[in-house]
Amino acid sequence: MYYAQIDDYYVRDGAVYYHVVGRLDLAPILKHRLNRSEQQAEAVARWELVQHWLADWNHAAPFEGFYPNCTVAFEINSSTYYPTMRHKKKLEHVRNINVSGLVRCGRPDAALSGA
Repeated sequence: MYYAQIDDYYVRDGAVYYHVVGRLDLAPILKHRLNRSEQQAEAVARWELVQHWLADWNHAAPFEGFYPNCTVAFEINSSTYYPTMRHKKKLEHVRNINVSGLVRCGRPDAALSGA
């Protein structure tokens, strides 16, 4: 299982995309399959440029209880780099991380109180 803090989402093409606060560690991304013939050296070179989005293809709506800056657990299936991606606005330098088993960790009130 991997963990990330997410602060936004959008729904498109039958998937829910969650924006990761900051970036995931590089090692898990390189450990899992890179799509579109991306080489590991390319992924490393782009690392400081990219924003990360978790793509949950198992659901067409955000999970119940989503709130900004919540922590989620998930498994990584693969990832793809996109120079641009559509959202409410055009996104640039996106690492789209295909995930499964995404679940929220913790309680909203605990996150707000710092507990």
